[in-house]
Amino acid sequence: MTPNSSDSFAASTFVLGGTTLIDRYEAPDFTPATGQTTTGKAARYSFAFAANTANALDKGYYTIRVRTQTADSRIIDNTVYVRFVSSIADAGAVITVTGTGILRTGETLTYQTNKYYQATLADPNGGRIQEGIDVDGLTTESVTAVSLAPAMTARLVTSADVLIDGTAFAVADSGVAAVDHVAPTTESPSTAAAGETAANAARRNIANGVYGITTSAALTQTLTDLATNKLQVRLTGSSAQGTFAVTTAPANSSSLTAASTKLTVAGVAAADTVYTSTTASTTATKAYSLPLSAKSVTLSIDTTQASQNLTTTTTWSGN
Repeated sequence: MTPNSSDSFAASTFVLGGTTLIDRYEAPDFTPATGQTTTGKAARYSFAFAANTANALDKGYYTIRVRTQTADSRIIDNTVYVRFVSSIADAGAVITVTGTGILRTGETLTYQTNKYYQATLADPNGGRIQEGIDVDGLTTESVTAVSLAPAMTARLVTSADVLIDGTAFAVADSGVAAVDHVAPTTESPSTAAAGETAANAARRNIANGVYGITTSAALTQTLTDLATNKLQVRLTGSSAQGTFAVTTAPANSSSLTAASTKLTVAGVAAADTVYTSTTASTTATKAYSLPLSAKSVTLSIDTTQASQNLTTTTTWSGN
C-alpha cells in the first residue's frame, strides 16, 4: 500500500494509504495490556514499502535503516532488507516443516496442541515473503492479509518420495484456530474482554509465514503400521520445498484400555522391574520409588494392541 496525505494516527484509528488498518489499541505482542486500553498505541509503528515502477523489480536487496529515538534519548538502530521480484521462483524461498503426532488412516488432521503439522515460509534471511499487489488496481481488486500469503501445497510420500494417494491436504496461513494455531482458552490478561485474547491470537497468526497443514476429511491413504513416511510441502510456482519425517499408522480398530509398565534401574523393588498392568486413561497414575543413587531410569510400556497413541507425564516428588 502506498502512503499518502490522508495517513494518520488518530485517537482511535491508524490509517495507511487512506485505509484504516486497526480500530483498537494493542501492545506490541497484539495483547491488550488491560483490555481496551490506549497504552499500547505508542509502542508500535507500522509502515510499508512499495515499488512504484517495474524498474525496481529483480534488482537485489534494498537496505532500509530504521532509527528510533526513545524518550531518554537512546537510539535504537535496525536494518531492514527488502527486495521485489517478478517471479516467486526468484524469492529464494526456504520451507521448514515441523510438527508432532501420528498420522492415521481414518482420522482428520487439524491443528491441535499435541497433534499438528506446520510449514514456515521465509526468504534466505529469515524474512517474510508476500505476494505483490497492483496498486493501480486497488479500486477493483480485493486485498486482504490472507490474500498476500503465497500458496503452498502438501502431500504425503514414502521415504523414497513415492506419492501415497488419498485425501488432499490444505496448507493455509489464514489465522483461523485449528487451522494454523491453537486458540487460547483463557483471557490474558484477566482484564481482557471475553474473546479478546482469542481474537488477538487470530490476528497475530494471519499471514505470518507459518502455515497450518490440515485435512477437511478423514485420511483415506493406506498407511502401514508405524511406518516412517514424509510430509512434503511445496511453494506454488517455485521449486522450493520442505520435507518432514512423520510416523503413520493404519486405522485404529479398537480402544486401548490397559498398558503394562516396568522400570530398568538398580536399587528398586523387584516387583517394579517386571511388567504390571495399569489402566490406560487420561486420569490413570502409576507410582514408583527410586533410590537416591539412581541417575537415570528407563520406563518400558507394553500393550497388546499395536499402533496406539500413548501420552505420559512424569512428576517427581520427595528429596
